[in-house]
Amino acid sequence: MHRQAISLLIITSMALIWAVFVVWRMPILQLERKHWIPDFITAVPFALCLGCGISVLIRLFWANRKRLKAVLRPNAGRFISAVLMGLLTPYAVVNGVPIFWFPLNSVFRHEALIFLAHTTAPWIVGGQIYVIFGNYAGLGVQAAEGINGLALLTVPYALGWYPICAIIISGVRSKLMRVAIFNLMFWAAVSGLVLWGGVSRLSL
Repeated sequence: MHRQAISLLIITSMALIWAVFVVWRMPILQLERKHWIPDFITAVPFALCLGCGISVLIRLFWANRKRLKAVLRPNAGRFISAVLMGLLTPYAVVNGVPIFWFPLNSVFRHEALIFLAHTTAPWIVGGQIYVIFGNYAGLGVQAAEGINGLALLTVPYALGWYPICAIIISGVRSKLMRVAIFNLMFWAAVSGLVLWGGVSRLSL
């Protein structure tokens, strides 16, 4: 794809995402009274970020369309990248901070500690493990439950991330550019969460 085609793809993706949000999701979120939801203007940067992420993936898949079997062939680097992205994928945005997995059926008695752990060590695997095995032990959640919950969510996340990780690792030679694209994928996921569910509020 030429640069003009990529630019057109980004603009088209952004416009479609913005239109879907404004026509469909925004009215629903307004009824749910979320802490904060984007409006017509503030939705634009989120739509742009998500559109860029989608456009980059389309471009990489298109460039490697004739060698997808080789691209998707499992190896250690692609597997590790997929697991890490699975661990680092947030499920919601609370008080403006991407939040990772936690047991939804638990009774939260230490919200401040949980929120502090997420804000002081966001997007770090160690921080997530600390939250699950540290905070939830104080909540009376068994370590085995934390392991099972982590596995149950990380496995499907990792499976979803695997083709994306594979196409990035195989299709991008520069390691610095790979890091930049993985970073874009993370923020595209966060932008998608904001457009889909708004920003929730946790009272400390």
